[in-house]
Amino acid sequence: MRKKRKEEQADTLNAHYDMSNQEDLWNLAAETTEMIDFINKTGIQDNKAQMMRLAEINGMAVMSASERLRDDEELMIAAIRNTGIAFQFASERIRNMKNVAELAIYSWPVAYDWLGDDLKMDTDLALRAVIGAPFLYDSLPDEVKKDKYIQLWASGSDVEND
Repeated sequence: MRKKRKEEQADTLNAHYDMSNQEDLWNLAAETTEMIDFINKTGIQDNKAQMMRLAEINGMAVMSASERLRDDEELMIAAIRNTGIAFQFASERIRNMKNVAELAIYSWPVAYDWLGDDLKMDTDLALRAVIGAPFLYDSLPDEVKKDKYIQLWASGSDVEND
């Protein structure tokens, strides 16, 4: 009974959304839950072209991407440009790439929590995160907390005048 219902839902989604129609694509991606259902039910998790189109509109699409695509730098950058929150779904290799980490932290400072251990020691990334979200100071490695500018931003002091 449940399998039949899922198949019916997938058929309904396929009939309702035409991936070649830009308006349908925008409507689908506007609703994250519906978009995730569509991805899962149509089996496009490993289709880079279709996942790229969705990720550019709603970066959360990558939460349903295949592991292979979560390790695809181009796809993950497109998703993170849309929303830094997508960074948490990236592969470990991607989460250890400084250029991708910078983009994610700029968009969503909490992305710092998803960095690989080596990048967490990078004071530039830590500073960017603390500038955007001072509460992250508590989760920084002790060595990084010693940086003067990070301390100033975390304390709320006027960095220009100190």
